[in-house]
Amino acid sequence: MKAVVFYIRSTIISIMCFFGIALFFFNSKMFDNFVAKGLHLKLTPSLIGGEIANEYFYDGELVQYTIHKPVSEAKWQRYSEYWQLDMVFKKPLSPQDKAAVYIDIDGDGKGSLTPLSGDFLGELGLLDGDFQFDAAHPWDYCAVASADGAKVYDASGAAVSDIQANFLDGRKKLAIRIPLQDQGLQKAYLNKSAYHYIAAPKTFVAQAVDMNAGDSLSKEQMEELIKQAKARAPSFDSDTKRQFSSTDQKISYYQNLSEQNADDLVALAKLGSAVATKGGESNVAQAVKLVNQAFVYLDKAAELSQDTPQEFDVLMERAHVCAAVPEMVFAKSQIGARDFERCAELCPKENKDLAAYLYAMAAECYNNCDKTDRAKRACAQAQKCMARAD
Repeated sequence: MKAVVFYIRSTIISIMCFFGIALFFFNSKMFDNFVAKGLHLKLTPSLIGGEIANEYFYDGELVQYTIHKPVSEAKWQRYSEYWQLDMVFKKPLSPQDKAAVYIDIDGDGKGSLTPLSGDFLGELGLLDGDFQFDAAHPWDYCAVASADGAKVYDASGAAVSDIQANFLDGRKKLAIRIPLQDQGLQKAYLNKSAYHYIAAPKTFVAQAVDMNAGDSLSKEQMEELIKQAKARAPSFDSDTKRQFSSTDQKISYYQNLSEQNADDLVALAKLGSAVATKGGESNVAQAVKLVNQAFVYLDKAAELSQDTPQEFDVLMERAHVCAAVPEMVFAKSQIGARDFERCAELCPKENKDLAAYLYAMAAECYNNCDKTDRAKRACAQAQKCMARAD
């Protein structure tokens, strides 16, 4: 299948050579969508954890919690019946770290209001006072993933069964699959509103759960949110005071400026942006060469400017170039998304409209490289920034 997709994409790229690179720069995503729809590519939900019941986003060490709908009669999986819960953290978990989800599965008011064990509590780096279970929502089950294995326990502390725990994305994401052979755990199929408590190193989050809410951000909602955030973006002071008669003149200006002052990393980044712009004005062979050269300048400036006052301006240049060039050719969208997110962290705290724009651009870049979960997280951040700005 991959070979077929590669062949079709290669043919499309060859055809586009006759029409010039500029049109291709702005429409490459269209061909990605065309190929996917033409081949009717679709993954069975049971292979990827089941349909999403709901997603929640946070500002702390835990950044996302995703609850899937229970899966039955799954093929080629370790468990034919399971319930998947995903946690995404800001920083990677170490192999020694533990993580747990305490679950009030039915909201009947019965269960436990104390942590699983004192030893476990200490290993999370938390104190007794950090655990605040809601008296109306005692927990019925606790799923634990650690270096010693992964199990689910009932409210009495007895082990119910092993569970499957997978660390992904450089150990920033933990996906657990709880088998549903136990009669009490099968209440997950009722899709009731309930309560979950997520415990991890320096993290304890209490979350009211609605299993019938569906996907928290649909594709259409994300597109509209990105559109709104981009419309609210403030104007950028990027070469507005200096006018250039041509792209060549702009390249010459920043080349001279960066050669005269090697410490002016913003000039080096703007040189990279200008060279990339020249690529958009050229034929396909020259365009690829110029864009690759542009990233030599941009990557060097980004590396040298890290943790300096120039970092924001440098990353803004690289991020916008990454967003502009076709992902299918240069594969720069993920770099651009991370640059936009870093710029959002660096921008003035009071400038919420700018932060919303940056997170929206990050979401757009993540969408371009099919990182849907990260796009949703970036959209959620943009949404929060817009709400705080109003």
